[in-house]
Amino acid sequence: MPLPTPNGEPKEEFISSCMDNETMKEEFPDTGQRLAVCNSQYKAKGYEVQDIVHAISTFLPDDELPQEIQYLPPGTHSITATKNGKPAELTLEVDAQTANLLQKSFDKITAGDKEQVFIDFNHDDGEASGWVTGFYWAGADPDTGGVRAKVEWTNAGEEALQGRNFRKFSPTFTLNSKGEIEGTTLNAGGLVNRPAFKDITPIVASDGEYQKTDSNMAEIIEEKKKEEVVSQDDSKKKEEVTAQEQLAEVKKENETLKAKIKALEGDKEKEQEVAAQSAVDKATEDGRIAPKDEKVKAKWASILKNDPSAIVLLNALPVNPAFQRVVQAKRQEDGQIGNNSEAQMRAAKEYQAKNGDCSFEQAWDATRYESPQLFN
Repeated sequence: MPLPTPNGEPKEEFISSCMDNETMKEEFPDTGQRLAVCNSQYKAKGYEVQDIVHAISTFLPDDELPQEIQYLPPGTHSITATKNGKPAELTLEVDAQTANLLQKSFDKITAGDKEQVFIDFNHDDGEASGWVTGFYWAGADPDTGGVRAKVEWTNAGEEALQGRNFRKFSPTFTLNSKGEIEGTTLNAGGLVNRPAFKDITPIVASDGEYQKTDSNMAEIIEEKKKEEVVSQDDSKKKEEVTAQEQLAEVKKENETLKAKIKALEGDKEKEQEVAAQSAVDKATEDGRIAPKDEKVKAKWASILKNDPSAIVLLNALPVNPAFQRVVQAKRQEDGQIGNNSEAQMRAAKEYQAKNGDCSFEQAWDATRYESPQLFN
């Protein structure tokens, strides 16, 4: 929905209706921000815009609720206030002329009994804690003087003050182009607990001695910023810790996987090595490789380990009978072949001659199987 725009009405009247607008409340729940937008809407139509300032002061101590309060303390004051929704350092002069300007603006707002200037709680622009009935100058005394505001407290305001839920007051006023106080607004301020103006006493005295304070809006804002930063830092640290834990878990899984792969590769390499050596031993027994030529056997073992298909080339090597005899002699020495009688040798050779594709060792074993009487 469109934002409200002025239609020739006085600034105070427009600001008041703009602040109460439901769309504005929904879009800008923060009172200071909503006030700044209302001012911008007023300025956009070419009207002169005054700066509306929320500052904080307190009042005279009294065991009973006062019928008038110190709206602004007398003299010159340097304060940190909220100006158009943002913190601002201000130097303000409060004198009799200030009281006159506040009363004039009050008369304009309440002319014809159309509006009634009020005080809320914590500048929330909601429930009224009191109704302002006028302003006047009370002199230069820092405690009893300054600009005074006559107030009729509501039931909610009385309960809050008597219950000591609130002990101080924050005025709302407008500034001219020179930064001087020019008037009040429909919402003249609110009951609060943090002052910006110095050397002012509270509305309701505490049970013990009252301690003056220099707390201000800037401190409140700064504290909130610090809390937000700490909260963001904590969230960021938790996210970093979670990420680090997840990364450590992934690294651990990777190391485990690498170890398994390495083990599998080692097993495969061992299998290839055993298979290669077995093929070389077989070729040696068949008489294709010199039994005592360790270099050749090692070379073939390396070739077959890296390329098992090379066994085709190894098996294509010619059989050398001399190599076979060396193998047979070695087997005899090791006890693998018994007493080689002429009959045994002849029978084995005859078998090999009939089966040319077998080795002498195979022929020998076959002969022992077929003619066991020769080996008894």
